[in-house]
Amino acid sequence: MKRTGGIGRPKKHAIKQRDLDIMFSKIIRSRGICQAQATYRRVACGGYLQAAHIEGRVNRRLRWDEDNALALCSGHHRWFSGRPVEWTTFVSIHFPRQFHYVLSVRNELVKPDYKVIHARLKARLDAIEGVA
Repeated sequence: MKRTGGIGRPKKHAIKQRDLDIMFSKIIRSRGICQAQATYRRVACGGYLQAAHIEGRVNRRLRWDEDNALALCSGHHRWFSGRPVEWTTFVSIHFPRQFHYVLSVRNELVKPDYKVIHARLKARLDAIEGVA
């Protein structure tokens, strides 16, 4: 007998946002350095690399878009998280292409296709990790 996920519906294996977040973070962190290290010296680099979104993760249109994230050490990420004006200024000056891209697409209403996003992230991660 088939297992069901609710009344009379076959159980499906949904792609979870958390799984996409983990894959995305690995991709961004694979850049290998804190991208604020050479340009923002008010805070000393320190801690593990993290994915820092230019436009917050609530925006599903940009949440898993590589042009919407920088690799930051935890020190810089924490510093900028509490200072949105400084973050916007920093990104606009040092990463203008990404900044203007995010501004141009941030208000698009697009329902994310998690299967397509998963396939894209998996292919990118496989390429980074050298999986054939």
